[in-house]
Amino acid sequence: MKRQWTYLLILFVAVMLAALVYAIPHFVRLSRETPEVSRAFAGYGAALVDQRYADAYRLGGQSFADALTYDQFVEQQHELQERFGRLKSVHPVGYNVSGKGDPYLWSAVIAADYVFEKRTLRFDVSFRKENDQWMLYGYREE
Repeated sequence: MKRQWTYLLILFVAVMLAALVYAIPHFVRLSRETPEVSRAFAGYGAALVDQRYADAYRLGGQSFADALTYDQFVEQQHELQERFGRLKSVHPVGYNVSGKGDPYLWSAVIAADYVFEKRTLRFDVSFRKENDQWMLYGYREE
């Protein structure tokens, strides 16, 4: 009986080591991408707070521009400010960065608190990596 447990333990350790060897390259890539998308999001949030809507809109990819014109984007920002006051800050509260395929196709969803004068709203802000740059893909209020 003791020998059977020894074999099971060895098998378990071998499976765990194989999984670790398989996962390490993904974790290395993920550790590089997360700070990059974090910087892209910080630039987007700062542009919104400073009301530099053209800069914020330029952080969007082609699919973002196809779905939403610049005028519609600005109108949405103005509507939010009319309802909730000036946007004072944007704070990320959670990240979900993932990549898959060969070559890797990266995407990220960042949960963020938009702090207005009258109220704080939570948004999910999506980014995709396009041409080696993180680009805004979309956003929605939670």
